[in-house]
Amino acid sequence: MNCHTYPGADCDTDHQLVVATLKVRLAKRQRQHSIPPRNLEKLKEDKAVQFAAEVTNRFTALEAAQNEVTLEDLRKDTKTVLLDVARETIGSVKSQKKKKWISDETYAAIREKRDTTGKDKKRYQELKAEVQRKLRVDKQLQLEGICMELEAANSKGNSRKQQTQKEIPGSSSR
Repeated sequence: MNCHTYPGADCDTDHQLVVATLKVRLAKRQRQHSIPPRNLEKLKEDKAVQFAAEVTNRFTALEAAQNEVTLEDLRKDTKTVLLDVARETIGSVKSQKKKKWISDETYAAIREKRDTTGKDKKRYQELKAEVQRKLRVDKQLQLEGICMELEAANSKGNSRKQQTQKEIPGSSSR
């Protein structure tokens, strides 16, 4: 956009100092095709047994078909088998912006609050406070549900039952 040269630099050379202002437009990086997230909730049901049996069957068929396999071919075959069986047995989850722990009643209040934005300031403030109260109640209910689930697992002696940070609302690493 703009360029200046400054002759007479204090060095023994015939070069001149150049100062320029550039405007660069970088192309957007295209994302690679990602694998859709799988519906892991179905693995808690009878689908887990079906999934395990199908994977075992496919691997035994694959093992019988190939004698000498490179490591890269083995990796590709394993990935293909696991993804195909997962797609067939448990399916994928549709992308969901809606958080599981927020109730439908709270979402209705959130929509109403959005509709009143910029129209009635007093009503908006009331709805904002109401939404905050409902969100706190929903979060508390979710946390109580997780605690009850963990206590039930603990009473059965299942010490491997753990919750991830993503499942607990409001918990994030800050």
